[in-house]
Amino acid sequence: MPESMKYVTKAWEAKYKDEFVSDALMAFDEVWALAQAMEKAQSLEPEAVLKAMESMNKKGDVKTTFGPGYFGGQKSIGANRELIRPFAVSLVKDGKISNVKWATPDK
Repeated sequence: MPESMKYVTKAWEAKYKDEFVSDALMAFDEVWALAQAMEKAQSLEPEAVLKAMESMNKKGDVKTTFGPGYFGGQKSIGANRELIRPFAVSLVKDGKISNVKWATPDK
C-alpha cells in the first residue's frame, strides 16, 4: 500500500472511528486530480483547466493516492481528460491473495 493510502486510511479511521471504505480513494483522487489541474491552470475557467489537464499527460504529472498518475485518454476518448493511476495486480491461488505488482495503464 503506498504511503498516501496509509495516510488517508489512518485519517479516516481517526476522524470517523469506523473502518475505512477503500472505494473512497477513487472519489478522493478524482477531486484531488481536478484541483491539481486548477492549480496548474491558475484559473477556475473550464477551458483553462481543460487545457492544463490535457498537458498533464506524463506519468507523475498528477499525484494520486495510488501513486504517480497522469491524464490520458487521447486514443479512446480523443482528449487527455481521463485520470490514469496505478492499480494493484493480484493473484488468487490456493485460497490466498498475493500482490504481484503495481501497474499503470498506457494512455
